[in-house]
Amino acid sequence: MAINTADTGKVFKNETVSIEGNIIRCQQNFIQISSISQVWTGQLPKTPLPWLGISFLCVTGLLTCVIGRGVAYPTLGGLLLIGMGIGVFAWSYAKNKDLYGLHIEMSSGHTYTFIAEDAKFVVQAFEALAHIVRTKLTAENILLNFGSGKIVNQSTNVSA
Repeated sequence: MAINTADTGKVFKNETVSIEGNIIRCQQNFIQISSISQVWTGQLPKTPLPWLGISFLCVTGLLTCVIGRGVAYPTLGGLLLIGMGIGVFAWSYAKNKDLYGLHIEMSSGHTYTFIAEDAKFVVQAFEALAHIVRTKLTAENILLNFGSGKIVNQSTNVSA
């Protein structure tokens, strides 16, 4: 799944990337290796938790429970709002887990980011790409699976 963002370019999460000669391909996107200006790895910035919304839901739920004490519907509504506040917190916290990315910046300034949850795999993918760029190997055919964390060199797996 590719996400377009104004500040980072295209972000791909758990995708399979194919390096075929001088071309990096992911979904319908092609990156020419000779047009890469820099490549780096790093953790993606986390989004701040929506504390205002969580606080609003919990406080409103608590006030509804206190004001409507003894009456079933306001108490149930208040408990529902508190539960929603806790649910929003849990969902936001789970969504904010550590993600690591391989960032490829083009000479045009556009950036492609490939995300995986395993930082070791991102470093391995970086090393594989760096080896291809350094040695200018155009006969390589490599698959980088950011979802499963596997690198397969298909140029050596070709059966005769």
